[in-house]
Amino acid sequence: MRYFSFLLIIAANIVAYYVLQIVGAFTSFYVFGSGAGGNDYALLLPILMVCLQLLTIYLLSRRVEFLKDNKVIFILFLVTIVLFAYNYFSPV
Repeated sequence: MRYFSFLLIIAANIVAYYVLQIVGAFTSFYVFGSGAGGNDYALLLPILMVCLQLLTIYLLSRRVEFLKDNKVIFILFLVTIVLFAYNYFSPV
């Protein structure tokens, strides 16, 4: 049962990442306008959304009993950072 809840938390972390990136994309369009992908501020909001998610994970780790394990926190941080690196720095 513990592994199942661990997998659910990782899945929720991935869903939260993509939801925050969608919010960041709409915010970027609202703030910078269309065609702002080529300027220096293109990564500003996605990085802020990743920092917001890492801060949320950290704050939840202080309150939720299951997230008190340091291995779980490390894996959640790692998944978030790897998703960001893959989505923005992969050579596609």
